[in-house]
Order: sequence, then C-alpha cells, then structure tokens
Amino acid sequence: MSVVEILGGDAAAVQIVDALARHVRRPLYQLGGEVEASRCSDGSTQRCHAGYALGAALDVAGRIAPRRAVVERVRRWLQQQSTDGLTGLVGVALDGTRPRVKLYLARGEACSTDDLRPLALALADALSIPAPTPPRPGVVDVVALELEQAGPIALKAYLTLDEISAARALVPHGVHARLERLWRIRAGAGAGAGAGRAPILIAYRGATPTAIQVRIASDRLDQVPFAPRPAPGTLPTYVSLGLQRGEVTTYFLLPGQPLSPTPAAPDSAPAPAVDEPRAIDVSIGEVCNNDCRFCINPTASWAPLAERSRLEQVIVRCAADGYRRLGFLGGEPTLHPDLPELIELAYASGFEEVMLITNGRRLKDPVYARRLRVAGISRCLFMLLSWRARVHDAITRTPGSLREALLGARAARAAGITVGANIPVTRDNVDHLAETCVRFADAGIDQLALLYLSAYGNVLTSPGILAPLEIAAAQIRRAIEAVGDRASLVVDNLPYCYLPGLEEHIHSEMANPWREIAYPSGAVVDVSDVFRFRKRRLARCDGCRWDRVCGGVQDVDHLDTLARQAAEGRARAEQLR
Repeated sequence: MSVVEILGGDAAAVQIVDALARHVRRPLYQLGGEVEASRCSDGSTQRCHAGYALGAALDVAGRIAPRRAVVERVRRWLQQQSTDGLTGLVGVALDGTRPRVKLYLARGEACSTDDLRPLALALADALSIPAPTPPRPGVVDVVALELEQAGPIALKAYLTLDEISAARALVPHGVHARLERLWRIRAGAGAGAGAGRAPILIAYRGATPTAIQVRIASDRLDQVPFAPRPAPGTLPTYVSLGLQRGEVTTYFLLPGQPLSPTPAAPDSAPAPAVDEPRAIDVSIGEVCNNDCRFCINPTASWAPLAERSRLEQVIVRCAADGYRRLGFLGGEPTLHPDLPELIELAYASGFEEVMLITNGRRLKDPVYARRLRVAGISRCLFMLLSWRARVHDAITRTPGSLREALLGARAARAAGITVGANIPVTRDNVDHLAETCVRFADAGIDQLALLYLSAYGNVLTSPGILAPLEIAAAQIRRAIEAVGDRASLVVDNLPYCYLPGLEEHIHSEMANPWREIAYPSGAVVDVSDVFRFRKRRLARCDGCRWDRVCGGVQDVDHLDTLARQAAEGRARAEQLR
C-alpha cells in the first residue's frame, strides 16, 4: 500500500492530522510526496489530506473518525462491491478549530468504472443518508464521506468537467466572471504545470454545488487578482471558489526540506510507500511480581495467567485480522511459562514485530534474555519509577526491584534487545524526574516515556499517589530540557496546554491507535475510549486546536464516584478478562 498524495493544510492542520492519525508515527510532511497548503480569503478553513491505498485509508479513518462504527459499516459494504482501482484519502478539515474527518473514495487510473456516481448512490442508501446527485454531463471521480462529532453525516460527490460552458451552466451566475477569468488563464498555460488533472471540478452535496475548483499554472497566479497570495517560494496548484460563503482559496505545494529542495510538479508521481502496520497488545493475565501502588489492575482482583491455548487463539485471530505488531503485557508477561513459544507462534502467524511491556526483573537472567531474543523479541519497554532505589522500590512495594530491573536492562541490551522505559509520574518521583530521565538515558535507555497517571485501578482507592498537575507539568518540562538529545522523550496523558511550546512531545492516548488491547476472553478494548471517559473539559478547552485529541483534564475531582462506578462495573470487567 502506498501513499498517493498529501493535500491541504497549514502547519496547524498537519499537526492535527499527525496527532489524530498515529497510523504513521511521523509528521505527515516527512513522508515525501506532496504537501499542499491553503490560504483562504476569509481565513476560516484549513485542510490537510493524506492518501493511501483503500484498505489503509479505511484503517486510518476507522481510528480517527468520531463515528468509527460508520467507517466499519462502509468497510463491510465495500467488501461486497467491486472496488478495483479505488484509492482512499483521509482528511481533516479545520473549520475554525474543530476538525472534521473526511474519508474519500477516489477513482484511480486502474479503476474498473469510469464514473463513481452509482457508488455514491448505493453508499448513501446503505448508510440511509441523502445522496449527492450531480447532473450530467461530467464524470464523478471522487466520493467523500464527512464525519463530525455531532450533526448529520454528509456525502459529497466531485464532478469533473472538460469544458467551461458545461461548468458555467451548473454554478451560480455570481461566479461566472471569476470562473471565466481562471479558465482563460489556464488555457493560456497550454500543456504546462496545470495539465493532466481535472480542468474543472465541482463539489456536490445533494443536488447543490458547494465549490468549484480550477487547476492553474504556477507562473500564472499573479494574473488572478481575487485569489489570496500563497507563501513566497511555494508552487500554486489551483484556485477554489466557494459557492455558499463566497470565499476564494488558493492551494499551493510546500517545497524544501524534508521534501525535495526542487518543487515537485503538480503532476508528479505518487509518493513512495510509507505505511506502518497495525498493532495490538495482548494481555496474558494480571499476575505480577511487583505490587505497584498506581497499578491499573487492583491487586485484590488480579486475573490469573491465561491458558496457553486461549492465548494462541487470540494471537492467531489478531494476525488474521490484519494486525502486524504485537506487544505482550500483563500483569507481568515474563511470568507466563510459555512466553517464548507464544512469541514464536506470533511470528509464525504473520506478525512482523513482537515486543514486551515488562518490569524487567526476570530478564536479569542472561539465559532467559537470550531465549526471548532468539524467539524474536526485538524491543522491551521497562516499567521504571525512579533512578533512586528507595523511591522506586517504595512505589513497587517490592524491595530490590530497581536493582533487578537495571540488571535486566543490561542483560537485554547484551542480548541485542532494544530497551525503552515507561516512567509513570507519581507524587513520590515527580520532584526528581529530570535526574531519573538523564540517568536512565546515560545508562543506555534512549527511549523514554513519561506517563501521567490515569484515574484507574489502584489510583481510585489511593488518589494520594497522583502528582498535582501543575507540579508534574513543570517537572516534565525540566526533564525534557535536561535530556536534550541524549534520548527521545515523549509524554502521555498530559493536557496539551500544560506544555506550551513543547506539544510535539505529547502523545495523547485518546489519539493513539497502538493501544488496542486483546484479552484472553477474545474481547478487544480501545484504550482511547477509556481515556475519553476519564476526561473533563474546562472552559479554556473551547476553541483549543488540541481539543479532539486531548479531551481536557483528568476528572480527579470525582474519584469517589469513579470508584463506585468501578465497583458496580466489576462484573463487566471480569467478562472482558
């Protein structure tokens, strides 16, 4: 599967898409290909679109859309249709600061149909929503499904036309003069930069046109007085005339690093394949040889280690469902006697990478560490609390646990396993986070993640373990500055507004598709849904561009209520296990 192209959006839109679509764990503008920004005459809308082969587009949209069930219905419906040659694009349109996720079905060069009009009608019928009905003549090349948090689902069709007379007959008289001006400029470009793409494109919602776009040569934009000027040194591609609000938008490619220093032509070939595989964690049970005060699995109700046969069924099914990265977690996964064999089964079933989330203590045995490496483990994330043994061991309630974990990290690295560290932020370790991060980095652990605790598990009954948010944010900032380029450092579960200027270090669990967990029962839980439930929005969240992926602050003011709800839902939790 390959990236087809990347369209639209200024830096803010690119950051939104990167935060939402962690399907690719790099900013979209590092993928190569085209990055197209937009400048609108009324400043109201920015867009950023990423193109994929159809299956990958459905995967990404299913993770980031506010109505995931709708995307899954589309997936199932498409499996029953002829979709040869269809391409998928996933986009986020920013209307003000509220993102709107869009899933496009586009007619590629190898598409088995010349017109997607029947597909648009059938899809609208399958979803019980109004169908776009663009008139003839013209070919429908793209169908777009728009998904918002609230409001009706919208379906649009994009009609391509080759003649100015046909376009003029379909759009309001008020835009005719501007349309004809654009057409004359485009026609004067001959077979230059504007050739090879749809000369005119009209977007339809129902029977109503909403926008008309004309490709334009990069050296002729100065002849369009009503179009907003693009940034200096960019490559203009087309001008869009809004038919409802009257805005005019100029779209332009962004040259320079990390793209080629020479601006790519608008008709350049698709970008190379950059498509990271889907990932899932598998829980082996909740038994652990530590007893951490913050653990999400309350000690009194630990689920036992799962039977090997049950875990084998889960692994094989996840591989068949298209997951290609697997992480074992618990409890403590190294306590399972069949872990090496389960790792080997994962690779045999089709997984491309298997890793562990572990406290690392059992890996202090070099023989065991080498056995895991031979089985195929390439990476381990150690749960480490502090460089100071007294603090670490007090939080784990297990004397000697830090010493054994550091011995395990040394043995794992000697066996060829990459070692990272998850560092939960607690009231006990918050005052020396910078020291802890620097010391771990100097010890060869160069992938660090600071985890602000969630109101879950033991935290519900021991809220005193939580570090005050303002203090945690200040100490996390000190840790980022102290680590510098010694190691990569990310932050989980911290509101974006608490790290102004350092938001790129925050990895929101609410936008993290890597945190799907499969349980021995066969249930699969999306962790982002759990985090969304624990969040509370503040007044300042209104208008924040990170609102969708942040969700506000953790609802720590109602722990008693949450504890009661957790007790009432224990039967369901046991079912999921």
